[in-house]
Amino acid sequence: ALATLDAGFAGVVVSDIRMPEIDGLLLFDRILRLDPDIPVILVTGHGDIAMAVKAIKDGAYDFITKPFAADRLVQSVRRAAEKRRLVMENRALREAAGEAQDGLPLIGQTPAMERLRRTLRQIADT
Repeated sequence: ALATLDAGFAGVVVSDIRMPEIDGLLLFDRILRLDPDIPVILVTGHGDIAMAVKAIKDGAYDFITKPFAADRLVQSVRRAAEKRRLVMENRALREAAGEAQDGLPLIGQTPAMERLRRTLRQIADT
């Protein structure tokens, strides 16, 4: 699962704390290193308040103890997915704004605007 995650991951990670292959808290730490804005919802039947507080302080989106109502998880995933969507949108807008700052921050795609951009590039080279 970790191999499919990168800074472009647009989803939410829901992980149990106790898993056979990898500890959920270790997985959480690795995800944070990849991208601290990926929402991670941790689920456990063996948690305590100190563990929950630490996980949230470390950046977990939510910490849910078993047993829980399915709706509780669904609502948390929905909120986390919306947060991730906004983060990804913000990154895209910042990148576009950065490109506009580096290039010519002109708005419009009409033929006249394209001619103006070409002319400005030619003038800028002299």
